[in-house]
Amino acid sequence: MGDKEGYITAKKFFLLCMIALLCTGCRPKDTADGSFPVVSEITVTCEQGGTLTRQVYTTQWKMRQILNSLRVLGQQSTPSIDPETLTERIYCITLYHTDGSQRIYQTRPDRFIRTERGPWKQADPKKVSELHLLLQHLPGDDPNAGLRRGIPRHR
Repeated sequence: MGDKEGYITAKKFFLLCMIALLCTGCRPKDTADGSFPVVSEITVTCEQGGTLTRQVYTTQWKMRQILNSLRVLGQQSTPSIDPETLTERIYCITLYHTDGSQRIYQTRPDRFIRTERGPWKQADPKKVSELHLLLQHLPGDDPNAGLRRGIPRHR
């Protein structure tokens, strides 16, 4: 795929995310008291070849894009291979809620996802690729905002 085609694809994906946001909004999982946890920060770490990078998102529209992408991944079946054996790019997405709780998602190359330390699930490869593309091109907000948390390693 050429640079121009990649840019056009990213632009279309961005527009689709914005339309989805306007049409559906962002509805997180219910809490025990019936309210919804509010995400105040999303920290994304990427590990590739032993190198860790981190982006911190605090802007509402950026966080909604990430949340909407996570929501539509369509977790399906248990994978036939062990995703832990894959050495390609690994994303760890941590949602920090205003009530002090957090939720962690991990994705492995183009088709695997898990929540917290749960089992790996196979997801829609196209949707996982779109999430990875979003995370690669969506600039973070204040790079110092997540320093108090450090970089988590989830294996």
